[in-house]
This record gives sequence, structure tokens and C-alpha cells, in this order.
Amino acid sequence: MRPQGVDPGADPGVRAGDAVVFANTQPGADQVVKANALGLETFVQIRGPESPTDYSYTVVLRGVGQRLVLLDSGAVAIVDPDGDAVAVASPPQAHDANGNPVPVTASVSGSTLTLHVPHTAGDWAYPIVVDPLWGFLARRCAKGAIVGWLTVGGWRGALGGCLAATCRLW
Repeated sequence: MRPQGVDPGADPGVRAGDAVVFANTQPGADQVVKANALGLETFVQIRGPESPTDYSYTVVLRGVGQRLVLLDSGAVAIVDPDGDAVAVASPPQAHDANGNPVPVTASVSGSTLTLHVPHTAGDWAYPIVVDPLWGFLARRCAKGAIVGWLTVGGWRGALGGCLAATCRLW
């Protein structure tokens, strides 16, 4: 997953614990990437009202016939030609510095995922953190399973997994 529209003068990335911080990727915004046991967590830190409201990413689809799909829940999935999930990103969440939820939506066009955060339309405390969590499925689930999400609290997102018998999403 690569952010689009990154300022050529942006910081090349600095390791901070188990994360890499890319400062000033857009005016007033930073990108953070963090590996975890279930996949990849990405954050956008919106530092002020001068920051953009849209953040787009190119999602690298590695398998033949894979495609990006927006689900009714707001989650985004990478599916194979059979419609089975390879990876799923939780519905995005955004919270301001006081922990208040900030509206955020996801959209998909081809292999581009865009997060829309209308942060200038409200009275929010900066910084605002936007966080979809990607979960890469280690194997296909058996026929009949569903992909579900369990919220783990705060802005940190959600955990995904196979709950019963296909990872078929529709």
C-alpha cells in the first residue's frame, strides 16, 4: 500500500519503535505504518485545518485477477478471482485529540483506496488520527465462513478473521 500525492520533500521515514513515521507527506499530515501480528496498520495524522481531506493509496494487488472491493460495512477487501478474501481492511475510523469520533469514509476506484475525512466541517481538536487496519488472511477459509470484525477499542481499529465456514464476501 503506497500513499499517493506524497510531497517529494517528505521525510524518507524514521523508525519509531515498531512503526515507521513519514513526516509531512501532505501539508500538515504525516503517515505512519506499523506491522502487527495480523497484518499492517496505517495511520494518517492530520495536524491542522490546512491538511487535506482526502488521502489516497495505491494498493498493490499481487495475485492474478485480484481486485479491490468496498464492502457495505465500509471495510475494503482484496479478493481473488473466485471472490475469496485475501486481505481485509477494517472500516476506517478517525478520532480527534480528545478521543471524539470524526467522520471518515472509504471509496475504491480500481486499485486506489481513498479515505475522505471532512475534518474542516466540524469543531475538532487536532491532531486527528485516521486508522484502517489491514488483516492478511494466512489461508482461505473453508466454504461457508464469513469475514467478521471485532473492535478492539479507540482509534486503533479492529481485528478481522474467519468466523465460520467462506471468506466469500457477497
